[in-house]
Amino acid sequence: MKLKNVNNIKYRNEKVVLKYIDKVQTFKSPTLLSPQSLFHKPVVIAKYSTASHSIVYKLSMRKSNRSLVLKISPNLHSSFHENEIYKIINNLVKYKVTPFVLKSYNLKNQIIYRNNVHKSIQSDLKFKQGVVMCTETYGKNMKLLSKVQLKNPLICMFQTLYTLECFNRIGLSQSDLHHSNIFVVQLKGLKNYYNKFVYTSRSGVKREFFLPTSGEQIRIFDFDRALANQKSNVKSRFKIKNSSNQTLILSTYFGKFYQYFDEKRDLQRFLFPFFYKSGEAINIALKLFNLNNTKSWRYKYPSSITKQCSTKYMQYDYFVNKTDHIPLKIPDKYLPSVDQMLMSYVFDDLTILPIDGKIYTTYKIMS
Repeated sequence: MKLKNVNNIKYRNEKVVLKYIDKVQTFKSPTLLSPQSLFHKPVVIAKYSTASHSIVYKLSMRKSNRSLVLKISPNLHSSFHENEIYKIINNLVKYKVTPFVLKSYNLKNQIIYRNNVHKSIQSDLKFKQGVVMCTETYGKNMKLLSKVQLKNPLICMFQTLYTLECFNRIGLSQSDLHHSNIFVVQLKGLKNYYNKFVYTSRSGVKREFFLPTSGEQIRIFDFDRALANQKSNVKSRFKIKNSSNQTLILSTYFGKFYQYFDEKRDLQRFLFPFFYKSGEAINIALKLFNLNNTKSWRYKYPSSITKQCSTKYMQYDYFVNKTDHIPLKIPDKYLPSVDQMLMSYVFDDLTILPIDGKIYTTYKIMS
């Protein structure tokens, strides 16, 4: 059984990935990370295109198919906040809650100074100092959802919705879940092996889903706008430390409405773009959107809701009050909850394990 071909904890383990790099990084190498002999030249994959004003490099290793993504941001406070969020994200993978997130890898030194870096890197940086964040990647087998025609949209939608409900249960919101913040990874997997997802609804009903280890898998990333709402019944491993500053950081860097927790914010940003796609994806999205609708199918909210919303943010699928920017509470009859979607008939086909199917890993989300 080739571990590298499937999604599993050992292959995604930080110590395994980073064991050959220098323990303390100075970022003086032309490859950013050292030793230089371990890596190819870094490639810029995004340059100051986000609200965090970051530059993003892809760094491939010479002796393996592995590669890393390095995000360098001048916003120290929001970067350290994102670091704290990624500790929660890593634990969701580690404790077998969900695999459908992009892990971060902890570098012992994260502060980078423009004057100290190699000349080839210096010309890219517009700021004097910044924070370096390192995340996993899957090389050529990873593309943005915004640029992919899904081969199996039912499975990918389940993966995302399941993960969003994991977030909801621990009081976490990614808060910027457009399709360019979701990667689609192609995994070889193992023939006849399936990952089992044990889902317990909010009313206590248990349902099991079976997804092949091969094919398309979702990876949610970019958590600089994420909000960790401190729920009292959540284990400490899924809570953010030093949470008192996060609302100030989110409001200052990104906008006032990010300080408010809203279980349907990520759902809206993920679901609505499918209404403008073709093929099976739009049909599944419309079924989910209209679960509680007894009349003709809708693809948008009624005017009774939208007239209350800020038009500035509504174009980005943020439905917030036009005066105070507090998220509008969307009734389930207009947008079913993630829990309702997961328990619906739409995903019935995923509850059947093929006769010759074997279980590889089990993930659980409890009530």
